[in-house]
Amino acid sequence: MVYTLIKALGYGAVITSHKNSLCKRNQNLSLLNESRLLSFSLYVRFYEIAVAYKQILCLHTKLHYRNRIDFYMFNNVEIHQKNKGAKLEPTKKDFEEIKELVNRREFETRKILKQGSYKEPAFENNNVECDCHATATKFTEINDGWEKVSGYLIEKARFDKENVIRLTAHSVVRDDKNNLFELMECVYPLEKYYFILHNSGSQGFDLKATK
Repeated sequence: MVYTLIKALGYGAVITSHKNSLCKRNQNLSLLNESRLLSFSLYVRFYEIAVAYKQILCLHTKLHYRNRIDFYMFNNVEIHQKNKGAKLEPTKKDFEEIKELVNRREFETRKILKQGSYKEPAFENNNVECDCHATATKFTEINDGWEKVSGYLIEKARFDKENVIRLTAHSVVRDDKNNLFELMECVYPLEKYYFILHNSGSQGFDLKATK
């Protein structure tokens, strides 16, 4: 009888111990789940904060970039002066197209002609012709496969620093490979001037662009 009682008590202790272990295990699992849930909630919260910060940063960058672009953008193009032999004035459409070319910085690459690769135009009394338009016209008359193209010169040193820049009407020549060549390099050095292409440059009016 005593043995049976001890045995029963032993089984009861084992069962109780097992129950306590299960309860403790369940508590640990509950705590683990709560910890995981908290970690996930914090992760989601941090993710939301990161997304919001990124959106704010992008907005700030866009505003800064837009303000910077607006600062460098030219808003108006108009006639600066009429040169000798000037023809029809550029139109409002011409002004808008030129403004877009300037703001997009669509500058053309000019090259220097190699001596001996072309026939030099002859000028009266051996005087060098200072009119780029006339020079380009004479050049194309005696050199087959070349054409005269016009546009405007812009001083590089003033382009990003001045609120008003001058666009000097100018003509160059183009070969059959679409390369542009400067005939007045001694007057308009390649390293000092940008060049944009636009047909109105042949009409003889210097323009100005303002911010």
